[in-house]
Amino acid sequence: MSDTFKVLWPDGHESPEVSVGTVSRWLQEGLIKDTTLVYAATLNRWLPASEALQLCPEKNSPAPEPRPPVVTPIETPSVTSPDLLPPEPLTQPPVVPSSGAVPGTLVPEVDAASHGDQLDSLASESVPQIDDNEPFPTSRLGIWLYLALVLFLAGFSMAWAGGDKAVPNSDKALAIDFFFVIGLFRRKGFLRWNANTWRGLAMFRLVGTVVFVGIQVLFHPTPIRLAANVIVAVMCLGVLGTLAAPPLESWRAAAGVSCCVFGAICLVCVSQAAWPFQGLAIDAAIRAAALPQSDFVDQESGIKVHLPGDWVQLPTNSPWLPAKGAKAVFGHPGTQQFVLLFKEYVPASTLGTGRSPVDRYLDLILENRHKTDPTLIETGPRVSTQCGQWPAREARLAWSSKGSEVRGVSIAFDDGWALWQLSGFSLAGWSPRAQVALVELQRSVSATKTIDARIAEITQGIVPPVYSQRALELVGRCIFVNRLSGGGEAAKYAYDLSSRGFQLLSVSERQEFQAILARAIQTLPPAQQGQASRLERSAKEGGPKDAAAREAANQWYKLVVEACGKLPQRDRERLQRLMEKALVLATSGS
Repeated sequence: MSDTFKVLWPDGHESPEVSVGTVSRWLQEGLIKDTTLVYAATLNRWLPASEALQLCPEKNSPAPEPRPPVVTPIETPSVTSPDLLPPEPLTQPPVVPSSGAVPGTLVPEVDAASHGDQLDSLASESVPQIDDNEPFPTSRLGIWLYLALVLFLAGFSMAWAGGDKAVPNSDKALAIDFFFVIGLFRRKGFLRWNANTWRGLAMFRLVGTVVFVGIQVLFHPTPIRLAANVIVAVMCLGVLGTLAAPPLESWRAAAGVSCCVFGAICLVCVSQAAWPFQGLAIDAAIRAAALPQSDFVDQESGIKVHLPGDWVQLPTNSPWLPAKGAKAVFGHPGTQQFVLLFKEYVPASTLGTGRSPVDRYLDLILENRHKTDPTLIETGPRVSTQCGQWPAREARLAWSSKGSEVRGVSIAFDDGWALWQLSGFSLAGWSPRAQVALVELQRSVSATKTIDARIAEITQGIVPPVYSQRALELVGRCIFVNRLSGGGEAAKYAYDLSSRGFQLLSVSERQEFQAILARAIQTLPPAQQGQASRLERSAKEGGPKDAAAREAANQWYKLVVEACGKLPQRDRERLQRLMEKALVLATSGS
């Protein structure tokens, strides 16, 4: 038959017969020790557990069938034969274990004198438990790792407010975790639950955290969130491996400690945007700062940019991306690329002649940038490209920032009135992928207004309503030809144009013009009449280059416009004809 053992517990009781494999497993799990006495049925004696396992290894094949006993005839002695005398009595009767022995076999007695010290030591040992309701010993290392994980993730989530909070940062969640830790440390039980129950709850908490961070990734699939949540999941699984299935093997202990240490270092690097997570941090910063609008429209010019692909619009007042004077800022998370959009009304006299206006505009841009950054250089010849429907020129640039070389581009195009610039650079280096993304952005530029519509809008805002339609067209065309912006610049130009044309009128026409304006001023209240007189005197005394005089002239101009609206119809029509003639004379040389 196969080898079977009985274990002698310290209290003197014997276990039922168990297999060699069971005794070996108990020994590995720490339920018994090497010195625990076991009875080997095949050896018919009591031995320490380690020695018994060496003498009776586990067998895979069944034992051979016992042979039947051989019966030999015995010669009957005579009655008087001395062999019939009773044998000597046994000095000690055989000892039968309390559980009974196999019939027909003798079991040697356990000598208390020779094994007394061993039995005393066994009596002081804890009795191995085989009841599933009793707690299994949880490794101290697993408990300490669980406590360290809870404290680290709680502090991490509070310190990194913008990060992914894998462990809920609340008093209730922390209180529950600390209850788990107390229950794990108290092996005799806590709050009527034994340590095994608390171990199961802690393991369930770790599994729940892994599931929670997985759900976060599904609803917010950003690279930085994916990296942070994977790291948290690895840390939780490492601690889970040290708590499950005690006793703890050395390889599981090493794996748990490695996961926690490695995960903590990686999470700190993620929160500080340190290597190798700089790209993920920039990606997250761009997505977090993105505006909800997917289109940019310049209301004055009607230029529109419909953002393609992963491009997002960013605020122009971002503290980490200075964009002074930019109309719009665009970001591309995948290539860590930023593009600033500028609009300028550059007078034709400033651009000069000889080269195309766009190339001359690029020259001005690079000249101004080189004044603030002497490291700026062009890395190659300029190339022709396209921005929407307009031809454009592209300059490849390189400059130094904090000891590192940065590469980018400057693209300029002319919409017929204003000059535009797309200034782009990438923190990850100017790669072919970044160039492709920029070309997609260039193609998305379009116009929503015609030049005539833009001229009409500007002139209606700066020219008095007493101007004729012809006068409006003349002023607007001059503003357009000279590439002037709307608002104050165009209003100043219209005023200067009117003043210059007035001087070209005949003496009688000038006298008639002044007489109509005088009648218009008389329609104002006395207070405004006095104000108009003072403003006119200040404007004439200061001259055209005096800022205070120009401001006084603008205010006088507004009062005159208000007064002209109160004139009779005949006077207004005559005034319009005189103004139109003055503008024709002023613009005839343009």
